[in-house]
Amino acid sequence: MKIPDIFVPKKDSETKIELLKEYNPKQMFYYEPNNIIIEPGVKEKWVTFDKSLKRLKKLGYERHLRPWESFGLLIDYLENNLEKKELKDLGRDMLESSGEWLSMAVKTYNNKLVCYIDPENIKFEPENNVYLVGKDIRYSDKKEFDITGIPLEKWISIEDFDDDFAKFFYTRTFKDLPEDMRKTVAGLEFILPTERYIHPIRRGSGINKFSIVIFGDSCTSRGVKTAR
Repeated sequence: MKIPDIFVPKKDSETKIELLKEYNPKQMFYYEPNNIIIEPGVKEKWVTFDKSLKRLKKLGYERHLRPWESFGLLIDYLENNLEKKELKDLGRDMLESSGEWLSMAVKTYNNKLVCYIDPENIKFEPENNVYLVGKDIRYSDKKEFDITGIPLEKWISIEDFDDDFAKFFYTRTFKDLPEDMRKTVAGLEFILPTERYIHPIRRGSGINKFSIVIFGDSCTSRGVKTAR
């Protein structure tokens, strides 16, 4: 599933689409629609966002999956659009895993939700059980949404947000998503953070496997890098 250019950081649209020479199908999978190489097996040991990012960079990856990459691949899996066996195995692994970190952090202020794509310099502070920004947050791009009238710290269905919000995270409007996603037990839900803190987001698990979660300090880790 090709993601609309409006949602992709500018620097990505300038990269040359060419498979990495060191690509090894036994160690990482190439997902052509988004021109990315994905770590095949999620690491079930739960770690904080900053430790996860450190782990995957040490292995030669750049970041976690962005929301539209993660859900876009899952949509392709659910609609049987993945021809290669390794990608089908990847989709299955993603659905069966305990969720995973996504390459985004969010913060609310003045009735706005700010979404930082590919955030860095965010560190978990165990003393207060919160994520804090270092001297300055680093990110590849950001997107703001008006959330006037939407309560904070309460589960809200994606169906209740506007179409641009749904497409930004899920690649499609709610009504155009696969039935398996729209009719899960918990539904497609999002919970907005308070204005005090920034928080990395993760894809849920179990009955919340298609939801976006902001609470919790740890999650599983999967690396991604752009094919150049």
